Parts: sequence; C-alpha cells; structure tokens
Amino acid sequence: MPLLLRGITKLLPDYKIYVIIYSMKKNCKVCNKEFNKPNNESLLNWNTRHLYCSQKCKIKSMNGRKFSVEINAKKGRKGQTVSEETRRKISESKKGSKSHFWQGGLTEINKLKK
Repeated sequence: MPLLLRGITKLLPDYKIYVIIYSMKKNCKVCNKEFNKPNNESLLNWNTRHLYCSQKCKIKSMNGRKFSVEINAKKGRKGQTVSEETRRKISESKKGSKSHFWQGGLTEINKLKK
C-alpha cells in the first residue's frame, strides 16, 4: 500500500511518495471563462487577487477607470523634456560639496601625490 508522507526532505528507497493533484476552478469576471488555479499560487492569492483569466481581461476591466492622485503622482515628469537652462541649473546644484557623494574634498596627502 502506498504511503503518503509530508515534510520529508530525504527520499527513502523503500517508500513511494505520491502527490495529490487537485484543481480549483473559477470564472473570469470579464469574459466568464473558467480557468484553473496555478500550482505555484497560494490559496490566499487565488481567493483574493486572481480574478481574471488573462492579462487582456484585466486590462479590459480597467478601461474607463479613473486613478487616484497618488497613482498619477508616481508617474512624475516621465517623458517630459527639460530645457538646457534647467539642465545646467540641476547640474550646478549637485556639483562639489552639494553632491551626496561628497566626502570632504582632497586631503593634504592626496594634493601632494597629484
């Protein structure tokens, strides 16, 4: 008779270990298509986060949705061009002792070496 063992890290030659495979099914919220739970997903994620059968259905469900100010703020200035004058000002504001990499400048010994 086969023996079902759990938590054994070392396989013993006399025992045959069987894995019980079960499938859980759910319907997609958008297309109502039935889909199975992946083996590598926890039950908590399956029950709370996994609501759509595919990425396409998830995107379809987000059409027309308005995002909060916090989400839009994360996008920041991505894709916007900066003028040459602004680039120069930013560069000057981070040079020398104003840089976060600044370690105090050249010491007397280092000046003599150079």
